Amino acid sequence: MKSVMIIGECNIDFAKFVSDDSSDQFNIDQSVLTRFSGSGYQIASVLRSLNMPYLLASGIGTGVYGELVNDHLRDYNRIGDSNSTAGCSYTMIDQFGNCNVLNVGEGEYDFQQSWFNNLSFSDYSYVVITDDMFTDKNTQAILNFLENFNGRIVFKLTLAFLNDRINLYKKLAKISSFFHISERILYELIQDEDCDKEKVKRLQDELDVPLLITLEDGGCYYQDFEDTFFFDAHLQNVVDLSGYEMAHVGAFVVSLNVGLSINQSVSFACEYAQSIVEDTNVILSEDKYSLMRNKLAELILNKGCF
Repeated sequence: MKSVMIIGECNIDFAKFVSDDSSDQFNIDQSVLTRFSGSGYQIASVLRSLNMPYLLASGIGTGVYGELVNDHLRDYNRIGDSNSTAGCSYTMIDQFGNCNVLNVGEGEYDFQQSWFNNLSFSDYSYVVITDDMFTDKNTQAILNFLENFNGRIVFKLTLAFLNDRINLYKKLAKISSFFHISERILYELIQDEDCDKEKVKRLQDELDVPLLITLEDGGCYYQDFEDTFFFDAHLQNVVDLSGYEMAHVGAFVVSLNVGLSINQSVSFACEYAQSIVEDTNVILSEDKYSLMRNKLAELILNKGCF
């Protein structure tokens, strides 16, 4: 089986649960949860938990935070380095698990073509990348890299750099197999919270790429050039949603890579991501590894029966 390449940041995150009281401020104190995070880290951790071969390309950075992240990732299959200082992120989580994230980083967003000089692209079936890697310094280099990749590209849109990037998204759509977006991102792209199937189809036609949209209640909506389907799911026992989106895209790509259909891949991705939101960590807890591996194995064994 071919590997999956992930290009994304890894960092230290300071998370705090806050009330709906506007006076509640983010102060680094004993109530703050310190954890490892970042889109690259979260997606790679999904593949790692499911025994999927992967390669994480992430610069990390230098300094105290960089040293901590590098040490934590010593058992991950990773390439990349950076001479820039590593930053961190601050996450505020409300009583419903909704999150606001502030990224203060530099080194973890670096990208260098030289990292891949000794790799054979034919060993990789997918590249997964998030839009927060497309900084002013990196954008052209990453586009050049992706244009030379012969496998499938899954592009994950986040809220980080959404404004005024439609031209970039159109360039990426020409070389991508899927755009993975959240319902909130969808509203931003169509500039309308009164969304319907026709508006989603118009967006898909404009971007010219299949769209997988995670819905706020836990379901999914899929739209490609011909087919449309809705997957009904409902999030339960929500503690923290900050790991949901990256868990979903990671599990979706794993499912595709083992040969499952779009429908089956969406179903498994929703179930995997559900297991993330029940905890304060942004990756799957080790006591759930066997459960998710067994569910995936069952889908693989039964995939010829659908």
